[in-house]
Amino acid sequence: MNIFDKLRAVLSPEVPVPPPADRNFSSAVLVLLSDCADPDVVLTTRSSTVHRHRGQVCLPGGHYEPGDPDLIVTALRETQEEVGVAASQVKVLGTLPARVTVPVSRSTVTTVVGMWDGGGSKSGGGLRVVDPAEVSQVHRIALSTLADPRTRVSAHHPNGGRGAAFDLPELFIWGFTGHILDAVLSLGGWERPWDTRRIVEIPTPFRGEDAPTPEDG
Repeated sequence: MNIFDKLRAVLSPEVPVPPPADRNFSSAVLVLLSDCADPDVVLTTRSSTVHRHRGQVCLPGGHYEPGDPDLIVTALRETQEEVGVAASQVKVLGTLPARVTVPVSRSTVTTVVGMWDGGGSKSGGGLRVVDPAEVSQVHRIALSTLADPRTRVSAHHPNGGRGAAFDLPELFIWGFTGHILDAVLSLGGWERPWDTRRIVEIPTPFRGEDAPTPEDG
C-alpha cells in the first residue's frame, strides 16, 4: 500500500473551474508533498511588504487569473512563481472536497494536493524564493513533525477565533494553513492523539496583520 493511498481515496478527482461570477474571488493553494517514506510539505513565509497575511506561514498559491483554464493550473502556476517548482515536477493527486472562504481576503480557496520527488534533497533542493517581494522564506516540514503531539496546539486569536495550529521552534502555523494541514494529517492517516485543550496565543510576528492603506493614515 502506498503511503498516499488513504489520502488519495478521499480527494476529489474533479477539475475545479470557478464560475464567471466568482472568478475575482477565487484562489487555489498547493499542498506539495514529497514522495518518500517520511513526506514533507512545502510552506512559505509571506514577505513583510505584502498587503495581506504579512509574515504568516502559508501554502504556496494565489488568485485565479483569466488565463488559467482551471484552479489546479492556478495552484501550479502560483507555486512555480513563488518557490520555483515547475508544474511538470508535480503529480496532482486531487483536491480537498470542500472549498474554504478566507474572511480577511474574501477569497474562496480550492486546495490542490500533489506530490513531487522532493528535488533530490531533504534540505530543500529545487526550492527557492522566486519573488522576495511576496515570499521571504521557503520551508520543508515533515508531516511526522507536524503530527507530533508536542507540536500541536489550539491557537487563540485576539479577535476571539480559535483553531488548529502548529508550534515549531522558529515557526507558528495557524489560520487557513493550520486548518488545511490538520485536515491532511487526519485524512491521510498521519494524525496522532494530541491535547486540544492546549491553547496558546498567536505570536505577534505570525498574526499577519494587514499593511495600512493610504485611507488608514
